[in-house]
Amino acid sequence: MGNQNKLNDFSWDAFLVQNIFSINPVQMYVERIADIPYEIVYGYHHDFDDDNSGEPNHWVLQNSDNGKKLCSIESGIQNIHDDINDNLCQLYCIMKCLNIKLPSNLGPNDITQKINKHKLIVATIRDLVNRHDFKEMLQEKMTEIQEGFTEMDFLEREHYLMYETQTRNGNKRKTHHLIDELNYILDDWENFGYKHFINDGSW
Repeated sequence: MGNQNKLNDFSWDAFLVQNIFSINPVQMYVERIADIPYEIVYGYHHDFDDDNSGEPNHWVLQNSDNGKKLCSIESGIQNIHDDINDNLCQLYCIMKCLNIKLPSNLGPNDITQKINKHKLIVATIRDLVNRHDFKEMLQEKMTEIQEGFTEMDFLEREHYLMYETQTRNGNKRKTHHLIDELNYILDDWENFGYKHFINDGSW
């Protein structure tokens, strides 16, 4: 398999890491452990509105006290004009909730800083998904999480959640498979997958 094909395959795998943080119980877990008064909400940004639908298309943080919103594009952390595959608004919300400071306003030539940014994201998400209480939350909320993934029709491989089991420990095993899958993808992201999200996304 060529390097670019390998990167293309990773781009599909990365949807799992991104979109688990689009599912309500997972977002609520992050909000609960976070130390800032914000909630993750689905908003709108004109740069993602290719068909002029005006529909929500972008994850942002909203202050639960005054309604003020924090947007990764407006803050310069997400540069979708130079980094054409950067659709990581879910994860930028998670980083902000966890008080992880990411560099902003990086240009096409800031390659080293961009790589370091992605490695920091990977390290933070890896620490998060391997927490004991995160695994407990997945196990407890597995039905809702499965339903959330089922609604995402672009996910082609759901075997890590969807295989049937009648045993009492079924959710525990599903959680174990999901965590393993997340860790495999995060390893790929750290080793080479960051290239997909930088500049034109080529190897």
